[in-house]
Amino acid sequence: MAENIFNQIQRLRSAAGIPARGRAAQDWFRRTIREIYGDRPIAGREQLVQVEDATTRSAIGIMGRPLNIGRMFMFAYQPMLREQLPFYDRFPMIFVIEFRKDGFLGLNMHYLPIRLRLMLFNRLTVLMNNASLNDNTRLRLSYQVIKNATKFHSALPLIREYKAKYVRSRVLEVHPRDWEIALFLPSEKFKKRGKQTIWADTRKEIREGPRKRAAAAKKRRDREREARNQDKQEKEQQ
Repeated sequence: MAENIFNQIQRLRSAAGIPARGRAAQDWFRRTIREIYGDRPIAGREQLVQVEDATTRSAIGIMGRPLNIGRMFMFAYQPMLREQLPFYDRFPMIFVIEFRKDGFLGLNMHYLPIRLRLMLFNRLTVLMNNASLNDNTRLRLSYQVIKNATKFHSALPLIREYKAKYVRSRVLEVHPRDWEIALFLPSEKFKKRGKQTIWADTRKEIREGPRKRAAAAKKRRDREREARNQDKQEKEQQ
């Protein structure tokens, strides 16, 4: 079996004497991957997750397992309502947030440009359950954690739901030591719109997010105040 992308890059890193983690490693990964691939998408990315080895499994095989929350997966995907969607990613790269009866929620990191993707990832590392980057490493992620912590709000536009029956390949689990490599790989496969347009839309949604959340909070407070006033009036009339 040919050496996979992650092992190849880790071997080059080790030979160059670059540490496995930290800013120097991130800079090296980004520069090296750009030198290898440029802006060209990875050829045969669906084949990457078709290989029957220990790193792949079926979509059903990752569901309902709490230890898979906060771990990274890549797979080929074809949504049911793809004709109605303005755009979608044919090859998501996600951190699983939670499981649903027929699928899962995930943060698809492809919806951010590289620079913002790395910034978000570096913030998310505070949620790691350990710093060893071993088989047990994961992010302690949930929708509520992302929603309630301001520093994670740039992740909100990345949340997507994936139905298991529309996964069109084996699911590749990216080992924690390779997460940073995956972040820089040109593995996205957007349909209907180009990545620059989609990234611009995501940045706009992040900028507008605080205003929308503030407006929603004000509306909620207004409703609560109106309900209290109505209760007070009803009591006074009794």
